[in-house]
Order: sequence, then C-alpha cells, then structure tokens
Amino acid sequence: LAELGAAAASHAHTWAQISGAPVQTTRWPSWTEVTGKPATMPPAAHTHTWAQVTGAPAAHTHTAAQGNADVVASGHSQIGSYMLAAVISSAAIPGLGRTIAGASLRPSGCYEYSYSGAGALAGTWKQFGHLGGANTDDRWDDRTTLFVRIA
Repeated sequence: LAELGAAAASHAHTWAQISGAPVQTTRWPSWTEVTGKPATMPPAAHTHTWAQVTGAPAAHTHTAAQGNADVVASGHSQIGSYMLAAVISSAAIPGLGRTIAGASLRPSGCYEYSYSGAGALAGTWKQFGHLGGANTDDRWDDRTTLFVRIA
C-alpha cells in the first residue's frame, strides 16, 4: 500500500488534517448552537405525569401496612416499632428524646401492675414520653411511657 501512496488501514490524523469537521469538535458549543434545550435557563418550574417518569411502576399499589411490612409481619420490637415500655427500677431514666438500651426496658401498660412478663427488649430505644424521677416501688405505671426502637 505504501508504494501506491495509500495509508495503512489503522492510522491517525491530526485535527488540522480533517476537512469539514464541525466547529464543535474543537470547542464547546455556544448556547445558540445547543438543540433540544428549554426555552429558559434554568427551566421554569414544571411537573411530569407518573407515566413520564422513566422506570416508574405502573401504579402505586401497596397499603400503608405494607410500607411497614417488617413490623406487621414480625414481632413487636422491630426497628421502627413503638411500644409502651417501663424502665426497670435499677436503670436511669433516659429523658425525653434520649436513648436507652432495650435491656433496661420491659413491655408494659399504664396500669400499676401491667408488666407483661415478656422480658427485656432488644436493641436501642428512644424515649418519646415524659417520665418523672426514678421510682423503685414494685409498680410499673410511673416508669412506663412511649418508646420507639431506633437500632
């Protein structure tokens, strides 16, 4: 091929050797050269239908209970579960918005002797309700409030 003046099948050219190349091959296009752009930049506020969202499911079909399927299908103390629980008498009351180990909580109710006998809870819980000072009597009502399991 070299004797005929032809280039090898695999070769390269510099930009200067390419004729008819669009100007955008050597620089970013100007705003007026961009096609398919919104009329204003940034685009005006707008909405899309569900069908216009790529990869969106055909419909929203699950119930609220299915959104918490792990709580609904499993036990009473999954992460995200709420429970009335009593702080055991030997543990410090964490305080509103603070955390406590499940080992220091027992499922309870609002009655004086409402401890269920279910034993300690797993995980870490956040106190949502108010509790007074520590109380070491044998009743559970003054150590019981709402907790949510966070870990």
